Amino acid sequence: MVKKLRRSFTVTASLILFVVLAIVGVAINLLNYYNFTASTEKTMTVIASNNGEFPDYEDYLKMVEEERLREEREEQMKAEESSSAAAPEDAQTKEAAQTGEESVETDTGAPEGPADATEENAGAASPEETDVTTEEAPDTGEETAAEQTPASDPEEGSDTEEETDTEEETVDPLLEKFDYTAGFGFGLKVTAETAYETRYFYVRFAPDANMIGYDLSHIAEVTKEEAESLGRAILKQENPTGSYGNYRFYMHDTEGGSTEIIFLNCANQQRSVNFVLYVSIFILAAVLAGVTTAMWFMSKRIVKPFVDNLEKQKKFITDAGHELKTPISIIDANAEVLKLTEGDNEWIDSIQNQTSRLSSLVKRLVVLSKTEEEVAEMPVEEFDLSAAASETVSPFMILAERNGLSLTSMLDQNIRYTGNEASIRQLFEILLENAIKYTPNGGAIEVTLLSRPRPVFEIYNECDGIDTEKLPQYFDRFYRADDSRSRETGGYGIGLSIAKAIADKHKAKISASSRDGRSITFTVAF
Repeated sequence: MVKKLRRSFTVTASLILFVVLAIVGVAINLLNYYNFTASTEKTMTVIASNNGEFPDYEDYLKMVEEERLREEREEQMKAEESSSAAAPEDAQTKEAAQTGEESVETDTGAPEGPADATEENAGAASPEETDVTTEEAPDTGEETAAEQTPASDPEEGSDTEEETDTEEETVDPLLEKFDYTAGFGFGLKVTAETAYETRYFYVRFAPDANMIGYDLSHIAEVTKEEAESLGRAILKQENPTGSYGNYRFYMHDTEGGSTEIIFLNCANQQRSVNFVLYVSIFILAAVLAGVTTAMWFMSKRIVKPFVDNLEKQKKFITDAGHELKTPISIIDANAEVLKLTEGDNEWIDSIQNQTSRLSSLVKRLVVLSKTEEEVAEMPVEEFDLSAAASETVSPFMILAERNGLSLTSMLDQNIRYTGNEASIRQLFEILLENAIKYTPNGGAIEVTLLSRPRPVFEIYNECDGIDTEKLPQYFDRFYRADDSRSRETGGYGIGLSIAKAIADKHKAKISASSRDGRSITFTVAF
């Protein structure tokens, strides 16, 4: 039980960790591959737009600037179009506003005279004020200059401070130029060396698929014939971009009507992508192995509280069983004495029946609590499984006939199995006893033992209606599908739990199935 709990905990934790690491690793490699494809496609687009040549660094910057200006012009044109579309609505709104103002002026035309007079008076007074101001200006000129002189000092000081801050924040132009890690992101990162590092060639084909041009000056490993063969292979494809060996290709139509195919050597980039993939797999395997090992050693301490609790439950059941045996035995003995002295009595018979049931229940509880320990301690040896099954079935045939049932068996002979023979016999007895208890009068029971690659023991019996969804619960402790039927037959829902414990100890799989809802088959696959 302890090893099973530790194994379950370790496997669960390892699976969760594997899923998390796999998601992270897949995300990293997908982003890395996306960056690889984005940068190569951008490189080939730049070459295509520059007539098959990768531009110098200064020319590339000019191309970028022109593209930026073009995008700004397009955005500006879109804004003008949207504003011109909104202009008619504004014109209609202004016309409505002007119409409203004219109606207001028509209603309030009389008071306009005084207002005009007031404006004329104000205009007449303005020259005098201008003369006074002109006369006073020379007297205050010196004072103004004196006042402005000290005020200029703080402004000069603030300008000096701003210049100092600017000088401190200025980045070294050399560092800015040669720091290729700056501007982290995806896509193409162009430097002054990119034109010399990029290895590429192109071929051009006329509409009739004849090669009319090529350029191999930027690559050394490709000949004219190989370039033409590669170009014709790409012409047969429908995709304008993709991969062909260590090359990425980009196919487009030129202004002259020819088809140009640019091939970019990506061997180094592909090696980098593959290296990240292999490193990710190695890290995933190493971390998973390390954590799984650590979890296995830690699991003993983690499952210890559960194991201790389980041991306490078993000890309680065992102790309670031993404590209950004595009073039950005394009650049964007293009932026997009363029966001898007083004769047969329904009350005495009831006491004996109940004590017998209690004694059987306590016995099974003790057996259930000790099954794992007893099976683990019992010797394991090779024995004749066919003989064990045959000897177990024989006594139940007489019992089945007495209860009006038909029990038939079909057992393969000379099947050898390694395990604890006593516990396997007990497993067979539990399944046979369960079949006889729950088979209605006149029903049939079939017992089968097949050799196959591995031995399979089956017991089929007819029964009342079965809820197929509850079949897995049949092996739970104290579970009874029909309480009234269990009371009549004396079942407590413990037998199948003991059978499952024995099967688990022998690493066998026990299961229940129903074909039609009116019969059940218990299968033990060793």
